[in-house]
Amino acid sequence: MNITWTESALEHYIGGITISLADRAFSEGAKRKTDQRIQRKVEEVEALEFLVDNSTDESVRDSRKYNDAVVKARNYFQKQGIKCEPRIDAHEGNISYAIRKISNGLNHFRQSHEKLNNLHWDSKLIAAFGTELVLDLGVVVTHAIYGVGNSISALSRTPIQTLALWSGLYTGRGILYVKDLFVKSKEEKELDEIGRDLTADNKLLQIVKGYAPTKDLVVEVVSVRALNSDEEQKMLPSEEDTNDSGNLGEKVGKGLVNTYEGVEDGVRSGIDVIRKRMEERNKVREDAEKLRLEELRSKYKDY
Repeated sequence: MNITWTESALEHYIGGITISLADRAFSEGAKRKTDQRIQRKVEEVEALEFLVDNSTDESVRDSRKYNDAVVKARNYFQKQGIKCEPRIDAHEGNISYAIRKISNGLNHFRQSHEKLNNLHWDSKLIAAFGTELVLDLGVVVTHAIYGVGNSISALSRTPIQTLALWSGLYTGRGILYVKDLFVKSKEEKELDEIGRDLTADNKLLQIVKGYAPTKDLVVEVVSVRALNSDEEQKMLPSEEDTNDSGNLGEKVGKGLVNTYEGVEDGVRSGIDVIRKRMEERNKVREDAEKLRLEELRSKYKDY
């Protein structure tokens, strides 16, 4: 059965929507990972704040704490679809340079954030074109080897299928955006807002892009755990409890509830502390600006 151009475009448009929704479902953005995601965002926002306060302090820049903050900040920007991999020296040797370039590329796919939804429109268009081209080249190969399919027809539809897939990816992202407006928690929205405020002037992005650790420091991928070991232990029944099988389910359930409430209170407290520090920082900046303007006025008040 021959498929019309319209039907083909519609299929790829729906496919784009499906891919976008799947990108969210299999990432840390999924609803089932809400607690871990919020805890990770708290640590990333704290890292951004740390860099704002210490980026000009040379003694701090060489520390492991500063390095770890840069790694978390880099993860934050990558989730926004912004590339900011560690700087690579092109003069360090062809083989070493190539290996590190490949490693940085693979690192993007090892991360748990969404891979397609946060790409800029041009990168998303390139991804859509690459996907369609690979699929159509598959038709060309099967036509050449087995005589199945129509290679000319497949390649001629690549442009329209690319636009359809690209539009579907954007539609899926729009669906997720609307969903987040109603489903995303207040705490997570606050963290997103604080992150945008801290990175609005792009100074932090330039700091992260330009950062190169000293030889004593190695940039590592940070794995942030939502629950610390003490909280995890609270979730597990003691040896004495396991002997009482009748109350085991109830005890484990209480442990889970207590752990969840502890994490939720910790996140709320962390956000409040970050908010307070931001307000204090803004107050200092405003006072400094007022003082500068007053000094300017005093110089010219006699004219």
